[in-house]
Amino acid sequence: MYIEEWFCSPIASFQNENFDLTDHCLKIKDENPMDNHAKMWIHNPYNSLSLIRQENGYNAIYDPKFFKLNQWVQKCVNEFSEECGYQKMGLINMWFNVYEKGDSQEFHNHGESHFSCVYYAKAEENDSNIIFNRSPWPMMHYNIVKSNRLNFNQVRYKPVMGSLLVFKSDTMHMVEKKVTDDIRISFSFNFVELARIAKSPPNSRNNITTINQRNS
Repeated sequence: MYIEEWFCSPIASFQNENFDLTDHCLKIKDENPMDNHAKMWIHNPYNSLSLIRQENGYNAIYDPKFFKLNQWVQKCVNEFSEECGYQKMGLINMWFNVYEKGDSQEFHNHGESHFSCVYYAKAEENDSNIIFNRSPWPMMHYNIVKSNRLNFNQVRYKPVMGSLLVFKSDTMHMVEKKVTDDIRISFSFNFVELARIAKSPPNSRNNITTINQRNS
């Protein structure tokens, strides 16, 4: 018997610990408390994406402190996209998340983008994992006799400081409830095909135009 594997859900991992961003993220958090009306999740960690909707309009994609990180992530995404046989991608938005004890994030995916990433700027040994689910979830339960690459429905990744995960944006994922007292900081990124961005109206691609110019 010969079994072919179709409809792959690839997740790539990269490592780079050369970004010291913890203090800057916490400074932004202290100076820009998250408005209750801007909260985006049920078990809400602090996330800078919500600040765009607030009066000061802080947007992490324009923060010079993050430009080098964005450049490296862009390089990793290009490598991932080429290996998967897709076109070059461009960054459309990014933000950081600060998890404290009790915080979590329910299952979700990232609509209106092709690839998404998570980078761990601060994580401890026993920190909360990120969990990826097979999409769509099986309609009926399978009793698995022996686990192998053909029957995985869920995979957990331990957050490692300096690690980057790249995956297709439609992949369902969540973050377990944080049970330790320390801080966990992650960055999230969304990418779309550059060709699609070029065809979009100018007022809808201000983020990518700015980032590409600064990363050149």
